Amino acid sequence: MSLRCSANRESFSGYQSQVLAHCKLCGEAPNDKKADTQEVPSNPLSIGTSPVLYTPGLLDRLISDENTLSHFTGIPNGRAFKQILSLLGGEDVILKSLVYLEMNQVPVPKQIPRHRLFHRRDAKNTMTVPDELLMCLMKLKLNLDFKDLAHRFNLGVDSECVARSVCCAWINLLYNCLVRQRKLPVWPSREKIEANLPTVFRQLSTSTLNEIPRLRVIVGSLHILGALQDEILSPPPFCLDKRDSYTFTCLGTGRAWRGYIGVTPNGAISYISRVSPIQTVAGGDPGVPGDVLRALASLLEDQDAIAGISEDQVAQLSNLGDSSFVKHISSPSDSNAPCSLVISDIMTTVMQRIAAFRVLACLPHELMGLVNETFHVCALLTQLQPPVIPPNQSTNKS
Repeated sequence: MSLRCSANRESFSGYQSQVLAHCKLCGEAPNDKKADTQEVPSNPLSIGTSPVLYTPGLLDRLISDENTLSHFTGIPNGRAFKQILSLLGGEDVILKSLVYLEMNQVPVPKQIPRHRLFHRRDAKNTMTVPDELLMCLMKLKLNLDFKDLAHRFNLGVDSECVARSVCCAWINLLYNCLVRQRKLPVWPSREKIEANLPTVFRQLSTSTLNEIPRLRVIVGSLHILGALQDEILSPPPFCLDKRDSYTFTCLGTGRAWRGYIGVTPNGAISYISRVSPIQTVAGGDPGVPGDVLRALASLLEDQDAIAGISEDQVAQLSNLGDSSFVKHISSPSDSNAPCSLVISDIMTTVMQRIAAFRVLACLPHELMGLVNETFHVCALLTQLQPPVIPPNQSTNKS
């Protein structure tokens, strides 16, 4: 059974679909005759030639339409949105935890109280906590310009510094709560992985099946690209390089980083590395760095199988950990391995979901200092989406 899916160029389509989705959100067709009688605000911000207008009650409208909510935020439904707020401790805890910075301070931003941030001369109103989260998610998913976000949330066209402060504060909060406090993602036990091993693996040949129950993690990497100075935020295409490992690249130029992801056989993220800067993405993947290997060695157990790294690095893992041997699943370039296609499909789907957060394809300068936090948050947010492998395709012995 194949789970193959092509490179998700749709995730990086132009802003045209975004404008159409916004028209749908407002309950109007783009060529609705009613538009002729409606008052058009002066100096509307534009994406191309289509005005993007602020919609009162934006969050309520988004939550009522799951497809539109997913398009704007990457969150599948309103229940998942509320789950994020709950994980962060509720609104009272969130308000005490948020740290805003005065983003127009050069060279070092200074902390600013929330009441001062929203009671500026050029700010029109104060945002609610859910609206702040919504703004941050829209930045991560669609990589909207900060001036665009300020306009959408009725902060005023000259209040993009407020939008910057809100997005940076929430990325920091999400990272601190989910990664530092809750220690996500969770590294599942071998027993849990075996109990939920997808049936697609059990349908493989007998010669391969004896390796599959020991498969603990599939390792892949994602390139993150920084925006050039004054670069238009049009996301570049996305491709998969299968020469030696699962390396996912957003094609483009400028500053770049690489982050590593570990995925269980049923598609759940079990490991996220810190990102590291790279000189270029043109040369492919040079191999998993030592700090990632050491982290994996501390998590793996004796005789665990691992996919997505070379034989030499498997030997390094054995030397770094207490295990005498770490078994290796055939690399994705090995066409004779019956499990390679399935493993590649699982990792491709997971990485496409992460890469659908367009901010990773053209990271703005204001977020480059938070590139590691942004990568972790985007990866963890994908875990709120439907399972990579549906439950009816997994064995549940527990």
